[in-house]
Amino acid sequence: MYRKFQRSCNKIILYKQSPNGFYFILQDVFIESGIVSEGSIKGVMSGKHYNRSLLCHKTMYEALQRLRFEEFFDSLDNESQEDISSFVVTMKKPFEE
Repeated sequence: MYRKFQRSCNKIILYKQSPNGFYFILQDVFIESGIVSEGSIKGVMSGKHYNRSLLCHKTMYEALQRLRFEEFFDSLDNESQEDISSFVVTMKKPFEE
């Protein structure tokens, strides 16, 4: 589900200047990724379905942060990438136990 959502987020970045505006692109992303059904998107976007709305926007935030980190990571040289990768692996180990 996350990969499909991430592809949809890429669509937002590519089509930022859409004639329908950013609001309608967010609706498409949430529906296409399966986070929200077509019938409840209006309530989610208006904030009427508060918990679902919060979930959608937190998920969007997480996806955009991951895209941002990937771009940052790709801009680094190989040595810095290896340093960051080893740091992440080291930090992840305690949570796997």
